[in-house]
Amino acid sequence: MMATTGDEVRMLRRPMTTFEAWRDTKAGMWAWLLVRGSALLIILLLATHLVYPYTVSVQFLLLLAAVFHAVLGLRVILMDLGVAARFQAPLFAGMSLLGLAIFILIWWGRS
Repeated sequence: MMATTGDEVRMLRRPMTTFEAWRDTKAGMWAWLLVRGSALLIILLLATHLVYPYTVSVQFLLLLAAVFHAVLGLRVILMDLGVAARFQAPLFAGMSLLGLAIFILIWWGRS
């Protein structure tokens, strides 16, 4: 435990249900939140796919979530390799567009 000089340690608390709380959220944080959300969605869709293996809508959503999760993972790898933080927003947008292109090629290229 850290010793203080009499002052309490104060934590920033803000309600997460208001627009004001999310207003200044940067692209890197949105990417982090979306990659975590897509991971949870993949788990849910995999379980659904096991129950309904031939449902086209489940296959569509599972592929979309997996490709989105993969390209955002590549964004993280690029950031770890030294891409400057000022390129967070363009990298997020570019990787999202790349993911959409990959998804379209796979989905409409299937037999």
